Amino acid sequence: MGKAASGAVQNVLERTGKTRAEYLEEHRFFNDKTIETSKVVLRSEMLINGAAAVAVLGFVASIGSWDVERGAQVLQGASGALMRYVFGVSAAIAGLMFSYFTHYSQVQLTNNPISAGWRRANICFHVLGMASAVSALGLFIWGAYVLQASFSTIF
Repeated sequence: MGKAASGAVQNVLERTGKTRAEYLEEHRFFNDKTIETSKVVLRSEMLINGAAAVAVLGFVASIGSWDVERGAQVLQGASGALMRYVFGVSAAIAGLMFSYFTHYSQVQLTNNPISAGWRRANICFHVLGMASAVSALGLFIWGAYVLQASFSTIF
């Protein structure tokens, strides 16, 4: 740990009256909860985008079973939304991958705190993971909007 980081930790310890072991245990606890939360968010985004794609395909199939012409129109209109949902699932999977690399690079930083390369990699993976999570949610919302717009012109 660098001198500035060590001084910051010492200030926190003095201010809170905690021992170093208590501080580290609390830090590990919050870190573990953050990791769990990020996994839940990314998996939820993967689930909602995938479920939306399956629901749209089921809806199109049910319309196509009784009206082939209208089913083709609905499928054409829904294809843009389906692609957004597929990209949303892909973004969530990429977010899980970046989350893994963020944690891996954090371990490397813990073992070698003065490594500027690992520090940059950690920040880069963290930013990419956050961008993937926001993108997956944005693609779900965009897909729903595109689907609504295409259905309103058909029906």
